[in-house]
Amino acid sequence: MKVDEKPDTPLVYSVEAAGRLLMLSRATAYAMCKSGSIPTVKFGRAVRVPRRALEAMLGEKAQAV
Repeated sequence: MKVDEKPDTPLVYSVEAAGRLLMLSRATAYAMCKSGSIPTVKFGRAVRVPRRALEAMLGEKAQAV
């Protein structure tokens, strides 16, 4: 666990929650997940966005700018 993480920080987000964090519409978040732009894992029929994968993706995007 990182120093700045709260113990109750979720390990995964719903697609909608990840979209809200990224300030995306629900439709855009789902489209980006479907295209692979946002990393996801499936638990049965549920699609989730791992927090660490999202943080890594954002770090890579920030370095590319």
